[in-house]
Amino acid sequence: MATHPCPCGYRGHPRIPCHCPPTAVQRYRQRISGPLLDRIDLTVCLDVPSVDELCAAGAASREPSHGEWRARVARARTRMLARSPPLANRDLTGADLDRAAPLAGEPRALLTRAAQARGLSARAIQSLRRVARTLADLDDVEMPSTGHFAQALGLRAPLS
Repeated sequence: MATHPCPCGYRGHPRIPCHCPPTAVQRYRQRISGPLLDRIDLTVCLDVPSVDELCAAGAASREPSHGEWRARVARARTRMLARSPPLANRDLTGADLDRAAPLAGEPRALLTRAAQARGLSARAIQSLRRVARTLADLDDVEMPSTGHFAQALGLRAPLS
């Protein structure tokens, strides 16, 4: 699902000013219900790319290539399906998550603070655990670290 930041679509744009009053922005964002937002695991705000950035697609960059990403995802999928039970991370139940992405120590403290500060639901916390598990699989590590949970929280940033 994709959405604009405001009715005109220019809020936060580096060159085009947004003229939407705050009440219009609030009304626009409230059109998406809380329960629906609770079911969205990843929220990513994208900046407007410059023409140079759009034209540099074929140029050498520090970012991994499409092939490198594909290989990384394939390794993560193999790791994921090698666990018992062989389920996709999105299908892990609470008991499965307790084995694959346990909450103890600093990750637990991090999610506890985030739950209190953001008012996260149980569904949101389980979703964060699944995303952290996926990030750990992408990094080819056995268990999600505090960094994976922090990154999962960042990918679930509230719409601002």
